Amino acid sequence: MRRVRGAGDFGRRSPGALVEASSHQVLIQPPGESMSKPLPHPKSSVIYREMDDGGVLYCTRSEVYFGVNPVGAVIWRALQDAEGSGGTDSLIAAVTEAFPDAPEAEVPTDVEDFLRDLSEAGLLEEGSPAGR
Repeated sequence: MRRVRGAGDFGRRSPGALVEASSHQVLIQPPGESMSKPLPHPKSSVIYREMDDGGVLYCTRSEVYFGVNPVGAVIWRALQDAEGSGGTDSLIAAVTEAFPDAPEAEVPTDVEDFLRDLSEAGLLEEGSPAGR
């Protein structure tokens, strides 16, 4: 079994932390246009278990497990609910609703970083979920 690093809390530096960047990129968005990217979806071989301090993801095919903090748990549940439809805006909204004190300017980058970490761990895939 391989262990993959998990996600840390906002503002806390740790391996896999959601907030790690020392500089922030500013994206300029034309009025009325969404910059939301299409969502990947959880692989069917990934099992999620909620815990008091977040959750654990386990891929039955690759035997990778991935710990998530409460922020990562919110993002994972929103990914499951989206079932591959919608965009990153829905994940950003879920995080800002669950954590109203989260720095608004950092949440989009944190969501993108977390999605990248999940993809690199082999827990997500692009396209429509099987059976849709």
